[in-house]
Amino acid sequence: MRKSKDNKNNTTTTITPSASDKTPIEIALQIDSDGMTTASKLYSFLELNPSNFASWCRRNITRNKFATENEDYIVFVVENENPKLGGRPKTDYKLTSEFAKKLSMTGNTEKHEQARDYFIACEQGLKIATIKLQARNDDIQALAQSVNNLVQKIDNKFDSLESRVFTLENTATTLKSLPKKRRFTYWSSKMFPKYQALAEYFEIQLKDLYKNLYREFQNMYPDIELNQIVDDYCYENKLETCYTLDAIEHDKTVRVLFEQLVDTLLEKYDLVLHKEKLVVSTIFDTK
Repeated sequence: MRKSKDNKNNTTTTITPSASDKTPIEIALQIDSDGMTTASKLYSFLELNPSNFASWCRRNITRNKFATENEDYIVFVVENENPKLGGRPKTDYKLTSEFAKKLSMTGNTEKHEQARDYFIACEQGLKIATIKLQARNDDIQALAQSVNNLVQKIDNKFDSLESRVFTLENTATTLKSLPKKRRFTYWSSKMFPKYQALAEYFEIQLKDLYKNLYREFQNMYPDIELNQIVDDYCYENKLETCYTLDAIEHDKTVRVLFEQLVDTLLEKYDLVLHKEKLVVSTIFDTK
């Protein structure tokens, strides 16, 4: 019998297992809450001759080489059990559930056969349950593998996405560092045809023309630092980088001087009408 202690009231409560806690054979053998039965109860279950009880106990219990006293069975005496014999005490035995089940299968009576059939059925049921459990385990393993594969695919996609995000962030940083597209102001609209005329004349691209114009401007006006003007313009407008032409246009003095340089070149190479040709030595004379 199992007991539990109520800590709140400091009392002991007896817990008696219900029939659902026992197997059918344990119920038939009258196994108690301590997991024990008696030889007399087992003998009654087997429906053996009552007069042979003592000899049966000696043969199957006390002389059983596979049974150990105080482990498999306990000897006890029942007082006044035999009133017909003058109330002499009777020797009985407390049997463990396991030992009683073994004895229930040892014999040639119908009850012995029923016990054997019962345990064979239990074994068969256990076998079927094991097969089903193994099949379920296989299903669980297959499901776990599918989940692992799915997780791996998600990880791979996440790594790919992370790589793409990193690339996009780098691209965004690069784009951010590029100068904003130049707005076409009045002065730039006026100057652009002049740049085109010079680029076509020298058969070069506009970007190369601009570089040469900047160099020529620096040669003509060494006291004016174009790079510094560009840096100042970027700083004032909170830009990481900017166009040199925007910085030139922003500085009125430099703008006028730069326009004069361009007009001088146009006149020198007869790229404008009704203007007197000026003879000025420039880097474009190599044409």
